[in-house]
Amino acid sequence: MDDYIRIENLSYWYRDTGVPAVRDVDLTVAKGEFACILGPSGCGKSTLLNILSGLFTPQRGKVTVDQHALFEDGRRVASEPVACGYMFQDARLLPWRTVGQNIALALKAAGFPENTWNEIIRSHLQMLRLEKYESAWPMNLSGGQRARVAIARSLAIKPAFILMDEPFSTLDEVTGRFLRAELLDLWERTGVTIVFVTHSIREAVYLSDHLYLMTAGPGEVFGRETIDLPRPRQYEDPRLTEIEGRLVNTVLEKWGYFDHKEPM
Repeated sequence: MDDYIRIENLSYWYRDTGVPAVRDVDLTVAKGEFACILGPSGCGKSTLLNILSGLFTPQRGKVTVDQHALFEDGRRVASEPVACGYMFQDARLLPWRTVGQNIALALKAAGFPENTWNEIIRSHLQMLRLEKYESAWPMNLSGGQRARVAIARSLAIKPAFILMDEPFSTLDEVTGRFLRAELLDLWERTGVTIVFVTHSIREAVYLSDHLYLMTAGPGEVFGRETIDLPRPRQYEDPRLTEIEGRLVNTVLEKWGYFDHKEPM
């Protein structure tokens, strides 16, 4: 498959302090692929997503989506932002808006005609089995339900790709496993390209086609792993456990944990 998202020699540093967040990053994602970026806290994973979404402008490097340049040589090239979905650790639903109204806000921002909103909202809530919650307030939903609303909102705008920044990290293990499986089902049904950030090795191995391994900050990509296992996958699959075990030693050494003399 051809590269759909391409990041070349990308570096970003905080303009107020000059501290580097990511350095010399090269990364490619094919259209329709589920790619994970795996790294420790503070390695610049979220910075990469903010650059892909157009929120941050890198000082060096090139970013292209579907062969159209977004950034090049420290400047923004694209005249308009790419329509991408963005899902954060927190669902970020406005508490004074209903579930349906929260999705409507995303559709409005994406330029969808108002007369199409109701049909889009209902079809995507039905896709996530949330149709009876269209008029519900976010505070009355469980954490898992709020996460599913956030997924529906991301899909509703028909994004070029979806960025996910540790969206299940605050959920309990059972709910998290359920939602990962549900996300994979939606991904296969829609064919959308997903870039998923995590610091969980098992989560990355379970979800991804390819995963990129990053060093501790400033983040650099030091490896790319292909997870060539059939889908649907099972969490208890010994093949996943074997890959996870191999990666654990790799990242522990690269992230500097073996440098500590005392127990952590």
